Amino acid sequence: METKMRLLLVICLLFTSSVSADYDSNFKGKVLEVLTYTTSSLILFKVESQPSSHPLCTKFDYIAIAPETAPELKQIVYSRLLAAYAADEVVNNGHDGKDECVGARMKVYRVG
Repeated sequence: METKMRLLLVICLLFTSSVSADYDSNFKGKVLEVLTYTTSSLILFKVESQPSSHPLCTKFDYIAIAPETAPELKQIVYSRLLAAYAADEVVNNGHDGKDECVGARMKVYRVG
């Protein structure tokens, strides 16, 4: 029994250390562009004053909502982006400032 508990503990520690999703930073700005594609569920957008550096991401032309984001959640964020764009409104964007990118672009978790 003790061996099984140790094995379970090791597995739990390995699993928790392999998770790298981080929503750890924010920036504000007006939405300047929103791009969607018929060949992908990727949403790209450009925000005034968006960061131009990141430890791992290398493209700073647009920031991204990941294609694997649940469709209903992506629709909510997309609607928020379009409303902010239409209203010329400043939005606060939550992103990963350390270790996650979508392709080579910064991954955004929240638009508010």
